[in-house]
Amino acid sequence: MRIKKERGINMKNKIVSVALVLMMLVGLSGKVFAKEVGATLLVPQSISLQDIVNSSTCLTDGQAQVIFDKLKERILNEYSESYNLTNFKGEFSNERTEDGSVIVDVNIYTDMTLTRHPSDSPFVKGMFEALSQVESASEKQFLDHKIDEYVKEVETLYYNKADASVFTYAIALNVNNNLLDKQEPNMEVDYDLYYRTDAEEVVLEPVIDELKVEASLVAEKNGREYVTTLQSALLKNTIQAGFYDRIAARDYAIAHATDTPEFSASNGQGSDCANFVSKALNAGGIPIDRSGGWYPSSNGKTATCGVNWMRTGYYNNGGVVPYMTGKNYFYRETALNTIFAGSIMYWTNTSHVALVTYGDGSVIKYSQHSNVKLSSSSAVNVVYKSESAYFYKPQSSIMK
Repeated sequence: MRIKKERGINMKNKIVSVALVLMMLVGLSGKVFAKEVGATLLVPQSISLQDIVNSSTCLTDGQAQVIFDKLKERILNEYSESYNLTNFKGEFSNERTEDGSVIVDVNIYTDMTLTRHPSDSPFVKGMFEALSQVESASEKQFLDHKIDEYVKEVETLYYNKADASVFTYAIALNVNNNLLDKQEPNMEVDYDLYYRTDAEEVVLEPVIDELKVEASLVAEKNGREYVTTLQSALLKNTIQAGFYDRIAARDYAIAHATDTPEFSASNGQGSDCANFVSKALNAGGIPIDRSGGWYPSSNGKTATCGVNWMRTGYYNNGGVVPYMTGKNYFYRETALNTIFAGSIMYWTNTSHVALVTYGDGSVIKYSQHSNVKLSSSSAVNVVYKSESAYFYKPQSSIMK
């Protein structure tokens, strides 16, 4: 596991003794008592811990519930201006000890629905602002058509459509902290919070501050610059019918995200991330290239697989990303507002790749394979939260 040296945001949650004891009695009575504001009597109020699954041995269900509530509140604060988030569930698992801390993985599942119309996004507003400055009637017509295509795609794929999503975190607990003593219900929950990437080597990146889903001024700037990029493509006459169906690649990634990894540590074949992305790209129409080293395994062994198919490119010894860019199929895109489904994600701090399965101009989600098989009940669209990935989009010349 790799942890960045900075500490994650420290979350201290005071669990009042009586409240925690009562919550821990849910299994016996199904109810706790909450004191209403201004009231002198204790009023019964039903609660449920069915929203969380806690397989951690160091946290009581009550403590896990408090952490879940804090993370749910954080997500709502960051996303609720543009999204409706419902059906929250929490999962606490994979407890392990690292460098004097107990690490617990925390997955927060939610149905995420884009409620802001794409035409109201800062990115699209920036595009229309740039369009208003174009003088050529033919260019203006072309650009207006491309913007309309973008808005219609986001509207068709994502607007007012619930999408099962997962936020992946980890918490680090001090093993010497009394909070680990389950016999003491009156305690403080101290933990450092991290974003988690489930690569071959799990990467934890510290959560510093609560951030809104997007920076409006940056998104508007990206919209203006994207119009300039489209103008350049028009002048170079590089926009034409191609062979890559990025939605078909996305559909493959979503449909097979919970498959048993073909390559994994358990079968001695490493990790399946590049193999998974290559299969998705091939399903989208990128052709097999044996002479170029981009072809699948014939027997489930990496030895019969092309090096550019089964490697990421992180170690500069071949891989799917350098192959795709070398063939001029994909290019690196720095404006995250323009990232769409069918693009490639490439981590800069570990050897890992994934396929983008969702991009509405504000939020990016992805599906992946690693060493561990996902539960078939897990949400396969992981919300991208860190800042440690590069994004590669298909060239317009290869897209259908």
